[in-house]
Amino acid sequence: MALKGDGTIILDGKRIKMPEGMIVRVGPRVWRALGNDSKKDVVYMVLGAVPPKGFPLGGRTLLGDGIPNRNKVPRWKKA
Repeated sequence: MALKGDGTIILDGKRIKMPEGMIVRVGPRVWRALGNDSKKDVVYMVLGAVPPKGFPLGGRTLLGDGIPNRNKVPRWKKA
C-alpha cells in the first residue's frame, strides 16, 4: 500500500504506477520491486505472511516475500 505519495511497483517486469492509497496483493511467486520514479518521498506499508510448507525458501523465514532475484534489479527513472 502506498501510504504517502505516488510510487511505482514492478510485477513480473511490468511497471505500474502506484498512487497514494493504492493497495496491491502480490502472489508469492511473482517477481516484484517497489520504487520511486520521482524526487518526492513515498512511504509504503508492506505486509507478508509465513510461507507455506514446500515453498522454495523452505518455510524457514518469518516473512516470506517471494523469491528475490538479485541479478534482476530494476533501473528506476531519474527525475
